[in-house]
Amino acid sequence: MNQQMENLPFVSILVVNYNGLEHLPQFIESVTKLKYPKDRYELVIVDNGSTDNSVKYLKENYGNQDWIKIIELPENTGFARGNNIGINYCKGEYVALINNDVILDENWLIRLVMAAKKYPNSIIGSKMLWYHMKATRNLDVIIYGGGKILCWGWPMHLNLYKIDRDDSNDKNRIIETFYADGCGLLIPRKLFIKIGGFDSDYFAYAEDYELSWKARIMGYNVYYVPSAKFYHKISQTFGEFSEFRFYHLIRNHMWNIFKFCEMKTLIYMLSLFVLYVLAYGVLFLMFRQKKPRLVLSILRAIIDFMKSLPTVARKRAFFQHIRIIKDKELKKKNLFLSFGDSIREIILAYKRRMLIRS
Repeated sequence: MNQQMENLPFVSILVVNYNGLEHLPQFIESVTKLKYPKDRYELVIVDNGSTDNSVKYLKENYGNQDWIKIIELPENTGFARGNNIGINYCKGEYVALINNDVILDENWLIRLVMAAKKYPNSIIGSKMLWYHMKATRNLDVIIYGGGKILCWGWPMHLNLYKIDRDDSNDKNRIIETFYADGCGLLIPRKLFIKIGGFDSDYFAYAEDYELSWKARIMGYNVYYVPSAKFYHKISQTFGEFSEFRFYHLIRNHMWNIFKFCEMKTLIYMLSLFVLYVLAYGVLFLMFRQKKPRLVLSILRAIIDFMKSLPTVARKRAFFQHIRIIKDKELKKKNLFLSFGDSIREIILAYKRRMLIRS
């Protein structure tokens, strides 16, 4: 292990901050406790025009520390563009993308890097645990444990709401997955640049699925490392049921489907996606949650997607031209789920959620 530690690559931990002052002290403290050579990693913080004195706090407490870089942007450029800008300030061979509202396990980085050395030129995802459940009930509840695409184009976090147990047989087994969540992924810096980084048009949400999806069709693999874990406070920036979140989620997911699916997949997946979000909006958001404005956000997202078709069609033409991996190969690997498997995953996640709430 000592020899392995001596040969570890330099890593840039990249985080985009927007009015995250309340989370920064706890987050940075967890970064300092990482079991990784202190001279082999840096923390690059891109501040997206925060108005809560985030930059003042960072400069007063870390401005004289060489291992932390603070990049100030004059306005909120979004998660996607913020990371694309931040990558230019990263000197690491690898870049670890993370959010500001997380607490990292001390072995998070070393486990990701060891997996990256085993599976070079790939995207590596880590296990996301629910911070609230740990803080209030001392339970390790999985939020992201790998990911696949449901038959209607929605991403499905595997093992969602499952209690993470130390005696699990899968604890140390690295598995291939369709996408890595953008909060907690490791990627070679050269690969991030080669595949074009994030699509800055997305601003926020679904840009991480976009990154993995285009990497997939370009012939690169994505893996999930269960032993690399962190605790996430979840939807702290914009809120779980915000109009902003629903609008960008719906529009951006539709962009992903349109850009990356082959025609046969595109027709059924996009059709099912629209039916799904409309049914979800009416039955759940309007009648159960009593939030009709969120339904309007969904409708606005669909309309804006249609308005953007000329631009997105050009992107589609480009990716379909350079693609190496066909949809049938993704289906063969069970990375695109069938209708039956999609329904089963949704039901299992719902049952687990009800169980931990009881």
